[in-house]
Amino acid sequence: MKKEALIRQLANGPAVLEDLISAIPPERLDREFGPGVWTVHEHVHHLAMTQVTMQKRIQLFFKKERPEIVPFSPDRQAEKPVLKPIAELLAAYAEWRARQVESVKKADDSIWSKQAIHPEYEHYDFPIAVLHILTHDGFHFYRIEELGLLKAENVKPI
Repeated sequence: MKKEALIRQLANGPAVLEDLISAIPPERLDREFGPGVWTVHEHVHHLAMTQVTMQKRIQLFFKKERPEIVPFSPDRQAEKPVLKPIAELLAAYAEWRARQVESVKKADDSIWSKQAIHPEYEHYDFPIAVLHILTHDGFHFYRIEELGLLKAENVKPI
C-alpha cells in the first residue's frame, strides 16, 4: 500500500468537498428528496461530525496493541440534527482532517502493520482504517453530487 498516496488523498478531502459544495446551487443544499434521504447539508454535517470518530480510531492504533473498533452507524430514523452553517461544517471537516493527516504521517511501520478487531469486518488493520476514511468520503461525496447536481428525477433514494 502506498502510504504517500493515501496521505495525499486524505489531505485533498477538504478541497474536494469545498469544490463540490461550491458547484451546487444554494437552493439545492437543503432540498429534500423524500423520507430517509439526507439533504446535501445533512451529508456535509455527517462528514464533519464523523471526522472526530475517525481521528479517535487512528489514535487507538497508537495506544493499543490490538485496538478494538466500535462501529458507528447514525440512526437514519432519529430526529434530524440541528445543522450548523455549511461554512462552519467545512471548516470543522478540514480541521479534523488535518489532524488525521498529521497522525497518519507520524505512523511508523509498526503502526501500519497493526491488526485491529472490528466486529463488522473479517480483517481490519491500520491501512484499512485509512482506506475506510477515504471510502466513507467517497460515498458521501457521491451522494452530495447526486443530490446537488442531478436532475431531480435522476436522484435515487438509498
